[in-house]
Amino acid sequence: ARVLGWARRYNPALENYDQVLKKDPQSYDAWLGKGRVYSYESRWRDSLKAYDEALKIRPKEPEAVRDRAQALLWSGDAAAAQPILADLHAENPNDTAVLISLASSENALARPDRALHLLDEAQRIEPNNADAVALRKQIHNALRPELRLGWSYLRDSELLNIWAYRVGFSFNLHHRIRTYLNVDYLPSSGLAALFGYPIYRENETPLFAPNVPLDGTIPSPILLGETDFPDNFLLPGGTRISQSAAQFQAGGSMRVNRWFSWTAGAGAIQLRHGGPDLDAAGLPSSRTRFIYNASPTFHVGRHVMFSLGSSRQYWAYTPKSTAQEIHVDELSASLVLMPNTRSRIALGYYHRQISRPFQIPDICVSDPVNGGCLIDPGSMEPVLLFEGRSFKKTGNGVTFTATGIVYRGEMTEFEVGYDAMAFGYNHPPGLPSPEFYLNTGVFTPSFYQRHAGTMRLGLSPSRYLFWDLHGSAGVQQIRLSPDLSFSSTAGSRLDFNF
Repeated sequence: ARVLGWARRYNPALENYDQVLKKDPQSYDAWLGKGRVYSYESRWRDSLKAYDEALKIRPKEPEAVRDRAQALLWSGDAAAAQPILADLHAENPNDTAVLISLASSENALARPDRALHLLDEAQRIEPNNADAVALRKQIHNALRPELRLGWSYLRDSELLNIWAYRVGFSFNLHHRIRTYLNVDYLPSSGLAALFGYPIYRENETPLFAPNVPLDGTIPSPILLGETDFPDNFLLPGGTRISQSAAQFQAGGSMRVNRWFSWTAGAGAIQLRHGGPDLDAAGLPSSRTRFIYNASPTFHVGRHVMFSLGSSRQYWAYTPKSTAQEIHVDELSASLVLMPNTRSRIALGYYHRQISRPFQIPDICVSDPVNGGCLIDPGSMEPVLLFEGRSFKKTGNGVTFTATGIVYRGEMTEFEVGYDAMAFGYNHPPGLPSPEFYLNTGVFTPSFYQRHAGTMRLGLSPSRYLFWDLHGSAGVQQIRLSPDLSFSSTAGSRLDFNF
């Protein structure tokens, strides 16, 4: 049975062990051997049951205790394996197999400094131990600096083009703290009729401003007219307007212990409008703003993670100058379930507050006879449908993602999944056409939902190179429209490691 197991003929090996156990159910060696064969097959539950049977026969037998701990470690449960291996090491400080397994568990728990110290002990006893040399090399490879080059593209049904290019560099100043530096370039473009500020002219086709002056608030449509803009600044609706942003962030992440880790970063973003620099008209071509993110994560066992998040971001992807002033303060929470090493389920919630406030004009009742606003005969003032005010917008949203790796080879990984989101933003009570009056370049509908299938293909032709291709396709509903529209995304990422 042992020879068959070493030869990777697992089914015949198990049959031979079962023959032994049929004759002698108390055979310690047979239960131990079955546990090892099940481990070779990655049948972790069966392996642990077999080791438990062996330990019933010989309680605290170091060999069975060590092999059971290794099965826990290989199955991904390093938190359960580590205390068992630590006890074994205390009882047998010169056992190199225990030292190496304990080092592997410490590394899996994001404590590479402890792992390297334990490997130093193991190699003082056996300087040329092949397992110790291999694990040390694996740890150093994970700690080496990494250069990441990324690219992604999004195009939607409203002909909005969104590109993103990233250069990221990560490294370890300390064994447990992974530091990152990211630089992003984010160009976008869209039709002026959809993303420009509308200027309505009597009996003429509307024109659109690619940039608007701001005075503490964001002007809703009809507040500004042609005279508020320089000559030759307004565009016809079919013209594409462009915007770009350059963003820098520095931060780090750390696994503090088996149940807690954190990630945090801060930086700046410079938003650039494609038109001329018109500072005198209150239309600067670039603005620089502060951004940040912080996220503590709580690990519950090896299958559950719960994260909280706080961030400030700018909506650089909308090609409209008002987006250069609109920032989003977001609070979020997410729950991630990982039933096994191939599956992932994530449920998220976020609350957003959008700044600056919107300035909404008075909206009057139309006079069907004379045109214009209907006048109250008593006060001689316009009869209002809505009294103008300054208004701050907030929103709430939920996300759900379920993915599974359907193929995993030495150089290739293919994943499919399902992605859903739903969100909505508040509007002032009584405001007619709120999406019109409050959507000056910012997509904040009262309700939105999207359901899509996802795919991801990962290729690793060498240990220095990783290529990721991903995309999604599905349907979306904007507001409560009965008509669904098609929505898709596509992107790619290329990582160089050194």
